[in-house]
Amino acid sequence: MPGESLHLTRTIPSRPENVWYVLTELDKFAGVVEDITKIEVLTNGAYGVGTRWRETRKMMGMEGSEEMEVVDNDPFRKTVVEAVNGDVTYRTVFELMPNEAGTVTTLSMDFSAKSPEQKGLKRVFTNTMGKLGMKMTSKAMTKDLEAIAAAAIARG
Repeated sequence: MPGESLHLTRTIPSRPENVWYVLTELDKFAGVVEDITKIEVLTNGAYGVGTRWRETRKMMGMEGSEEMEVVDNDPFRKTVVEAVNGDVTYRTVFELMPNEAGTVTTLSMDFSAKSPEQKGLKRVFTNTMGKLGMKMTSKAMTKDLEAIAAAAIARG
């Protein structure tokens, strides 16, 4: 799994600022996405580059926590979040693209997982597990996008 990635999009009949607030109001996000059971914000201040939090999520019947950090941020347009677990770096890019009237938003989500090159049997195992992991991640993120869309629509 030197580099696995996926790209998802969801058209949301809501203004970009509604979608943005759903994504960035961390104290409310665990209530939006069903599989996120807890968010502990680790930094003070407004959402932006350097904001960090610990996110606990249920996946495959188990709970796991990752520390997330905003590494790039263009309010109402794009935010980039990274998490590092061992030698794997996970990166999620959310981009918001409004229609001409600004009343509909296309939310794209690009997710990648990168790790150092493996050799021999470890490489075979890592590649197999990486593909399986990306299938599960795709299902989870599709569900997340639906929840984000529903929350943005509810905002107005």
